[in-house]
Amino acid sequence: MFTADFFANNNVPFMMIGASGDAMVPFDKNAASIPQKVPGSILVNLHNASHAGFAQPASTFMRFFANPDSIGCRELRKNLPATSGDNNNSFMPGLDGAEYGIDLSDRTMPCSGDMPATAMKASRQHLFTKIAVFAFLESVFSDDVPFRKVAHEYLVQTLPAENSTEVSVTQSAK
Repeated sequence: MFTADFFANNNVPFMMIGASGDAMVPFDKNAASIPQKVPGSILVNLHNASHAGFAQPASTFMRFFANPDSIGCRELRKNLPATSGDNNNSFMPGLDGAEYGIDLSDRTMPCSGDMPATAMKASRQHLFTKIAVFAFLESVFSDDVPFRKVAHEYLVQTLPAENSTEVSVTQSAK
């Protein structure tokens, strides 16, 4: 829903971690376009990971479910109005507007698509998230300038190379 205008006047380092198996906020409509919208951004895709798998409860009781989004979508549907595709209603009223860099013309309701039967184990999803966040923060904020380059190379090259079936990383041009 965020357009390139939303990010246009922001010079802050940006990394998004998304999940291609996310049933709540589809990867292709949310995260996939980030490299085209945010110059210098990094997109980490955790293949077949879930939306709810990023949450702390996923590492506890939700680890017993094949896909934590099954619980997340059930709870989300209880609290959202059924207005998918209705141009007169929105599940986020008052937020859409080009002046804010937000486009809600595609009002697909969360959890309205197909849900993978199984998702990446939440513990593995948490591990990759922690590694990516650490490498990103070190690549931006480390006092050791040569280490910044090492951390950046690890994030965009080594992490996906060593885990190619589970992780991919895209970096956009600055």
